[in-house]
Amino acid sequence: MDIPITLIDGINNVSVLSVMVGLPDSGAFLESRYAGLTKVTIQCSESYIYDFTNYTWGYQIGLEGEKLQVFKEQSLGEVEWSEIDDPTNKSLTWYKTTFDAPTGDEPIALNMSSMQKGEVWVNEQSIGRYWVSFLTSKGNPSQI
Repeated sequence: MDIPITLIDGINNVSVLSVMVGLPDSGAFLESRYAGLTKVTIQCSESYIYDFTNYTWGYQIGLEGEKLQVFKEQSLGEVEWSEIDDPTNKSLTWYKTTFDAPTGDEPIALNMSSMQKGEVWVNEQSIGRYWVSFLTSKGNPSQI
């Protein structure tokens, strides 16, 4: 990823958010799959590059929404929610909605094909993670 940034005189903090949603946790050749930081550099000019790869990095697990427990009814008022017109290309966004349960006792499905990847909570319970942007060999989402 190449992103232009502005550095200030003195100490600059470099933060990288990494989410491990949907990565395989079993299977063949798991030891050869890489996740997380592998190389971090900042190119200041054509000839000068800061290499942060072997620096000490802090690590904090969890996302702010999970920390604030926005998936709980009593926590909904503790964060500022806003309506969005175009949800495409939004990152790190918690979406919420309410709905009446359908009548009957038939199983229901939640189709997440309009999303990319994340975790779904219903009635304060995580019902799992999804990764629609990960495609099968036939080019279809591996999960919806």
